[in-house]
Amino acid sequence: MCPMKRKVYLFFSFHYDVVYRKTYEEYLNISFSVLDRALELLKKYPEFVFCIEQTILVEEYVRRCPEKLPSLKEFIREGRLFFAPGMYVMPDVNIPSAESFLKNAREGKRWLKENLGTEPEICWMADIFGHHPQIPQLAKLCGYEVYMFERGMVGEGKVDFWWEGIDGTRILTHWEVDTYAGLKIALFWKDLREEEWVWEKIEKEIIK
Repeated sequence: MCPMKRKVYLFFSFHYDVVYRKTYEEYLNISFSVLDRALELLKKYPEFVFCIEQTILVEEYVRRCPEKLPSLKEFIREGRLFFAPGMYVMPDVNIPSAESFLKNAREGKRWLKENLGTEPEICWMADIFGHHPQIPQLAKLCGYEVYMFERGMVGEGKVDFWWEGIDGTRILTHWEVDTYAGLKIALFWKDLREEEWVWEKIEKEIIK
């Protein structure tokens, strides 16, 4: 009897703050360099897949570099470029506001649909610090089918589960126990710890 096989899909993305320790313009320049490189890789490698978080970044990218628009549309049609969550900016759900959450998703999705013909279905909260119990209802109202998050859970538990909100709405949810950086976090220890320790960390936090 053959052991159960699993197929693992890898995609590339970048999580970046619009404003944090640098100005908006400084962060835009860095983000644009990442987007330029992503388009180069999408053109070069037919199996390369890339994810963009925030609509504000690509909106400004297209405004300043309109010649990039056809390539963006092409890779979206091929299913190799997608947006998650595709909100206008990454929200702060640690201080919940239903109106802010809904408007943020509405504006981000509206621009993507009107300009790129795509509508995100994955609400990926890559670096969000709080998850209000009404989020399943809000996410569903915004048209999301899946919720992904990193922060907010501790210890061991299911990484895939149905989250039921306070109104009874349920949404399929994935907990990124290894953080949004994936292998990068484990490999960070490569030169700092014994090789056996690093592989045990990869086995426990990523593979399992």
